Amino acid sequence: MMPGMDGWKVHDKLKAKESPYNDIPIIFLTAANNEDYREVGTWFGEDYIEKPFDIMDLKKSIDRVLERKNEKKK
Repeated sequence: MMPGMDGWKVHDKLKAKESPYNDIPIIFLTAANNEDYREVGTWFGEDYIEKPFDIMDLKKSIDRVLERKNEKKK
């Protein structure tokens, strides 16, 4: 777990209208693996990966998210 601020608060700060980072895709990588968090994480983030995880699954997720982002730009 992150000290001082959880992933949801980080998400909110990054996605705030005044944030210069609000167009950066977010992939939640978390030890919080329950159905409620999973559902909210996939709704608010581009992906939700639970620990323990396979590094290749993370790479595939990043590739998919970046590909979708590039498709939207076209």
